[in-house]
Amino acid sequence: PSDRSEVYFWCIKDALNYGMPVLGICAGMQMLAGFVGMKLFRSKDCFESPLVHKSPKDDAHLVWLKPNTPFAKLAGSAEKLPVNSRHTEFVAPERIQREELQLVDGDVLPLEVYATATDGIPEAIGEMSHSILCVQWHPEDLAVKGDTTQQKIFSWLYDEAVAMNRQF
Repeated sequence: PSDRSEVYFWCIKDALNYGMPVLGICAGMQMLAGFVGMKLFRSKDCFESPLVHKSPKDDAHLVWLKPNTPFAKLAGSAEKLPVNSRHTEFVAPERIQREELQLVDGDVLPLEVYATATDGIPEAIGEMSHSILCVQWHPEDLAVKGDTTQQKIFSWLYDEAVAMNRQF
């Protein structure tokens, strides 16, 4: 692993050990997924899809929110969101995760899939009991342009940090 990856690893480990909220964005989502043992693909070549996951556009593709998940509640009434997309590596689809981790019906993934692209690639994952939220896109680019749903992602992190601080 690179020095950068090693630093990410230790930051994730310490944050989780101390019960700190964690927001993983793009590579941060990939690192968190790998940290908990989820399967990653190093390139889109490993997965056939007509969807372009690396684009300079702010509305590169849609992500579909799974209903009744913490992220769907955070996003409000939205069923889908336009997102930007700059990645070539990604978390494997849920079906492949289940096969790789040898999960059976009723078993849960280490991080829950909250949203997917139309090709099944997870675009948002998390575990709210441990204050973990990850998105594959770059919400910071959209939030500064006034996208209130993307701004809610950062508000979530702030609120979780304040709540954690009150516990100490």
